[in-house]
Parts: sequence; structure tokens; C-alpha cells
Amino acid sequence: MTCAGLTGLAARARCRLRGVVCCTEGIVATVTKPPYVMRTYDTKLAEFLTSLQLERGASPHTIEAYKRDLIDLGDFVEHVDPDQIEVGVLDDYAVALQDRGLSPATVRRRLAAVRAFLKYRAREGGRPDAGRSVPLPRLGRRLPEPLTPQEAEAIVTSPDASPRGLRDRAMLELMYG
Repeated sequence: MTCAGLTGLAARARCRLRGVVCCTEGIVATVTKPPYVMRTYDTKLAEFLTSLQLERGASPHTIEAYKRDLIDLGDFVEHVDPDQIEVGVLDDYAVALQDRGLSPATVRRRLAAVRAFLKYRAREGGRPDAGRSVPLPRLGRRLPEPLTPQEAEAIVTSPDASPRGLRDRAMLELMYG
């Protein structure tokens, strides 16, 4: 049995967070959390979402996206108080997101939401170092598609016969001619 359907590094991180022997090593550990722990995470998340709306004037779509991303983090850390989340667990969360096959842009967006949440928590008295340590994956740049010969010809022949048009045509012929 694996930890909540996770395997490998993500399962070990989840077990480490709970403070039990890792279930991927053959020992299945169960821990009952006090009911107030879940309320603590959810309350602090609600406060953050409210501050996004009232202080930063975020759109409803932005707030909904942050909510979805941070609920996912809460599920990963089992709704532990966000001020108690270890930096190593955040690194494991980033790896777990990549292991799910999410695109680098999605992983970056989710981790940016985590950083914003933890930065807010630091301003509100939480741990000051937690949000800064979450590295965002770099996004590769896509190369532009080259023009077809027909498209290049259409661009070169598009300027008119005015003096500026002749100047533009000369420049375009240098580039595409």
C-alpha cells in the first residue's frame, strides 16, 4: 500500500510530514489528526483569499485559481498549519507536481501561488523564510515559426511606391529578399 496513492519521493514526503515511518518501506502508518488542524489551514487560506480580493483587487478567476492550487497543497500536506510546513516538504511538493505530468507552466503557476500564500503568512506572523525557498521552474522559450517563401514574398511586395514604401521595401528585401 502506498501513502494516499503516491509512490516514491512524494509518499516519503507525506509520511515525513506526518512524522511516521514511511509506508513505502513496508510499514503502513496511520495517524489521526486532531480536527482543529484542518480548520487552521482552511481558515488561514480563507484569510489569504480574502486579502487577495480586498487588498490587491484580484479578479474572481485569479482567486479561484489560487484557491484550487492551495487546496491541492493542503491535500498534499494534509492541511497542516501553513506556518509549520517545512521547506523540504515544499521541495517534495514541487517534485510531486512534476511527477504528475503537469506542464512546467502549470507547476510554475501552482508554486507561485504557494509562494504568495507563504509570503502573506510571513507578513501575518508566520515563518519568514518559507516562501522564498520555493524555486520556480524555468520555462523554455519557444522559437518562432519561420516564414514560408510565399509569406516572405507577400511581406516584401506589400509596401507601396511612396518614398517610405520604397524605403520599407528595401529593408524588407535585405531581411527576406
